[in-house]
Amino acid sequence: LEAIGENDEALALQSSPSHIGARATSYGLSDFFSGKAKPWMHSTHVFGFLPIAKPTDGEQEIFPPGEINPDLSLKNRRINITLNRLRIAEYPGRGRRQVLFDFSAQNQLPTGAEDAHFNMTFRADDNALVGITNYPVFIGLHVGNQSAMLRCYTVNVQNDQDEALLASLDSEVFKKGLKLAEVAQPALVPLAELAVGLTKAVASRHKNVPVQNIQMGLDFGGPRLGARLAQGDYIAVQVPYDVLRAWDWADYKLDPRVGEIVHKDGSPISYNYFAFGVSAYGDGDSNG
Repeated sequence: LEAIGENDEALALQSSPSHIGARATSYGLSDFFSGKAKPWMHSTHVFGFLPIAKPTDGEQEIFPPGEINPDLSLKNRRINITLNRLRIAEYPGRGRRQVLFDFSAQNQLPTGAEDAHFNMTFRADDNALVGITNYPVFIGLHVGNQSAMLRCYTVNVQNDQDEALLASLDSEVFKKGLKLAEVAQPALVPLAELAVGLTKAVASRHKNVPVQNIQMGLDFGGPRLGARLAQGDYIAVQVPYDVLRAWDWADYKLDPRVGEIVHKDGSPISYNYFAFGVSAYGDGDSNG
């Protein structure tokens, strides 16, 4: 706890009665955090979908992604993926955080699927909405006739050496997103391996803490527990399991003034979340 900057919690644990720490299998952590786990400790996620709408539509309803109609026009087509929102309710430590965001997908070509990875880094404070919108991740990602496979992974970086390494991700080259070609790209495999290796190395280092980790398969129709592929924003909220069981997207809305997902009464939600957008790849993107 001290290594990741949670000094108050470490002090409270050290000051707790000795019988709590006597349980060597848990070191008292399960007792200490019972009922008061931090937002970044949860592994459960709830997913939502915000359809594309005109600016004059006002409040927009958010739907479970398994209950929307798939966009069949995207079958065997190309799509763009953008990072549109990153909400930091609370990450480990204190002060301004450096967040590594790893995005991976399968680029499905007629000759076979190839893995595509893209890393980006942001600085953020707790209880803040990171200043990003329509941040390009994959441009022209090929979708097959069955589904699109996506994975998103965030790491809170506090190791000084890793912070220096990640400074390279702020370059203009990385800020343009990964543009995918019509045919297989031999250079994409080592690039993907490099991106994966960077993320795994950073996530396993001293002081660095993985936070959100999701995997999504977006299809064109299937089980209700699945998720459909359509044009709009997919939202992933990191919540405790007991909150998941009572979650109802009817209680939340998009505040169009600031572009934030909030409660119906306008108050911000107290959980970490991010949203990525899916849009059709068109002629206007060919030179992007």
